[in-house]
This record gives sequence, structure tokens and C-alpha cells, in this order.
Amino acid sequence: QVVAEAMAAGLPVVASAVGGVPWMIEDGVNGYLFSPRDVDALAERIVGVLSGDSTDLAAKARAEARRFAPAHVAAETVDLYRALVGVRR
Repeated sequence: QVVAEAMAAGLPVVASAVGGVPWMIEDGVNGYLFSPRDVDALAERIVGVLSGDSTDLAAKARAEARRFAPAHVAAETVDLYRALVGVRR
């Protein structure tokens, strides 16, 4: 939830590549990922965001965040269930 909210706000996300985060963040495209417990990689990503221009990264994150809006997720879920039981709209 926090990752999606940050993306929707147009903030560059630096996150550990665990759980569902890698499905939300494409490293170097709409945010940055680092391996769990890799403190050096985390520091490098944070310094990169703070010292560089992350405008393009933030814009891509904001555009991608639309996929995680509750209404969109609900519609995708209903579509999946309908496809599984063979019902069409």
C-alpha cells in the first residue's frame, strides 16, 4: 500500500525487492529496488535519488500507480473470476 501511495504521489520509491514490491517497481524505470540486507545498494540508491534528477522516474511511477487503484484492482479481479468460470461481459 505504501509503495502504491508513494508512486501515486509522484515520489521516487527505493524499496527492498521482497514480496509483491518487484511486481510494482521496475528497477530504474519507475523506482529503485535493492536486495534485502544490501545496505550498500540501499545507500547508493538513496544518494542517487537525492543527488540526481528523478523527474522522469517519478512521472513513470505516477502513471504506473493507476494499476493499483482499488477500483482498477477490483475490476481486474472480477474479470479474472469471470474468465475462470467462462462468463463474459
